[in-house]
Amino acid sequence: RASQIHFLSKPHFLDADPELNNNIDGLAPNEEEHEYFTDVEPLSGVAMNARVGAQINIRNKKLPVLEWSQNVDEILFPIYRTQEGGAITDDDAADFRSTVNAGILYQTLFPAFCYPLGGILFLLGIFVSTDGTNLQRMKYRTVH
Repeated sequence: RASQIHFLSKPHFLDADPELNNNIDGLAPNEEEHEYFTDVEPLSGVAMNARVGAQINIRNKKLPVLEWSQNVDEILFPIYRTQEGGAITDDDAADFRSTVNAGILYQTLFPAFCYPLGGILFLLGIFVSTDGTNLQRMKYRTVH
């Protein structure tokens, strides 16, 4: 908007119009240092590494009521930049990996163990509930 004076951008005007860097010394956009990223572990959806940065800029423009501002270039001027990030340590990654792998192992083995066990218990229940008497009656039943 025409009245807006604050603008948010990536650090060093990364991915912005290169014209924004022309009037300001010291800005060097570097994708490896200033790009946002998040590494997500695919099985659990947990973020393992991340980095985000932002830069607040003000628009410096000519104001008709201030005579001295007529000689000022209209530019976006960075006034604040921040960058935060974090990464999981190798030890924590190993602990996390073993926890996730153990969960996958349990998830795989539990049904493979429980279904046969359930079948055995079902058959045992039938045998115990009949107490063998129905089998004896069937054995000695006479047909007319």
